[in-house]
Amino acid sequence: MNPPHLLLVTKLLEPTRRALKTLQEIGEKLPTSASESIEVRGFFVLMISALETMLTDTYVYYSRSFPESFDFKDVKFSKDDILTANLALDLIEQQVEKNAISQAYESFPELLKSFMKTVGISAPTLDAELVERIVEIKETRNLLLHNNLQVNRRYVTRAGRFCREHHEGGTLSLGKAYVVEACVSLTDLMEELERRMSAKYAAYTKLAALRRLWKYLFSSAIMPFDDFWFTDEAEDKVIALKVSPLENQLSSSEHTFLGLWREHFNGWERSRNAASIYGLDTNHKRKLLWFLATLADFDIR
Repeated sequence: MNPPHLLLVTKLLEPTRRALKTLQEIGEKLPTSASESIEVRGFFVLMISALETMLTDTYVYYSRSFPESFDFKDVKFSKDDILTANLALDLIEQQVEKNAISQAYESFPELLKSFMKTVGISAPTLDAELVERIVEIKETRNLLLHNNLQVNRRYVTRAGRFCREHHEGGTLSLGKAYVVEACVSLTDLMEELERRMSAKYAAYTKLAALRRLWKYLFSSAIMPFDDFWFTDEAEDKVIALKVSPLENQLSSSEHTFLGLWREHFNGWERSRNAASIYGLDTNHKRKLLWFLATLADFDIR
């Protein structure tokens, strides 16, 4: 039985919401900033960085939650990769992060297309004009950082439909009005991506993930999730534990996993079996290792 998908829609959307908050704060400060000032330039660079970071962080989180979505066709593991990995999951995460870094150097339309395909939100097609505007915005940012806004061949050939200067040697303006419009375009794109991810993964709540994890660990008919936990569906969380009348019928491995689970739930007394792996067969040891690795970044409280 393959490990369950533990993606949480709230965590999937965290990078987007952080980025949108950054853009909102910039939008509030821009009206009082002097046009063409170093402050406006700084805001402009930060805006685009927020988008790029959002795409990378979301991609990494999604791919860790759905490792089968990652294309392993051309993956090569180095000796260090293998020696430093405790689980196969570590190798997957290493490759996901490397791939995210390499994708950052692709053209923006290709980067966005790859992101949306991976996350499963490609349809319907995005507003082409919005994407093309952001292509030019990113090329202006590159020109600002690498050539002090002096137009070069790279900008002319890559800025696309909304290229603002078709002759090399000129200087692009970076006025406040342009930066405000750029902020609106970036916000529009991220809000659209947020809407699509929210709709597609609405069912991926914390309680749903906990139930999938429980089912993976406990296949026994006498261990239904709701016999062991009180839940609050509205708050999407476990609020208290229950003691099942059938606990004396559990196997040793079930006692071990139950002890581990309760060990990580606030307010429960320490179980004498909580950290014991003695007596587990190979399959249960593998499950236990995966469960412990999962707890590193998946809070069951």
